[in-house]
Formats: sequence, structure tokens, C-alpha cells
Amino acid sequence: MTSLLKGDADSLKYMPIGITRLTSLRTLKKFVVGPGVDYSRIYDLESLKHLQLLRECSIEALGNVSDLSEARRSELYKKKNLICLRLRFGGQGTSNKGAGRMRMRNNFLKAYHRLRV
Repeated sequence: MTSLLKGDADSLKYMPIGITRLTSLRTLKKFVVGPGVDYSRIYDLESLKHLQLLRECSIEALGNVSDLSEARRSELYKKKNLICLRLRFGGQGTSNKGAGRMRMRNNFLKAYHRLRV
């Protein structure tokens, strides 16, 4: 499988279990960061590190990220094929406010000179 959620994914609130096993995935139209510690770690940004062939990804609910270093643990900077990255803040946490939001965005974009903005 090379594409997931290509159609209408607006109502998606959680990621499907096993998404990290889709290592050939190239297009992920919506990755939702899950809120808090009550949910499985599958919703953490870190689970993106297994998707090495990603070319296009949209990450939503970044306000649910409690630790800004989680952006680095996603290892998006190692994805040589990534050319389109959409970041959507919001969610239940406070990372969607001011300086925290900017730091998180910068953590994502630090090594992405080849991305389309």
C-alpha cells in the first residue's frame, strides 16, 4: 500500500492501529496526533519514523504534542523523499500557542530545504 486516506478523511480523529507497519507508504493525507497519555503511543509523532518512503504527509492536532522534542523523534528529517509536509496546529494541549508553536514548526522544518511550502 502506497497511499492511505487519499479520499475524505475529515472525520478521522485517531490513527488506525498498525500504521507503523505500512513501511511502503508514500502518501499520508492525514496523521492525527492523539491527546494525552491515555491513548496508545501509536498516535505519537514518533510512530512516523517507521515510514521511510513518505513523499507527502499532513500532520494534524499538533497541539496535543506535550514535548517539543517529539518533533525530532519523528525523524522526518531522515525522509529523503519527503517533498510536501502540512502542519496543522490545534488539539487539546498548549503547543498551539505562540512561541511553542513556532519552536515546534522550526523543529520540523530545520532540515527540510527540499520541501514545498
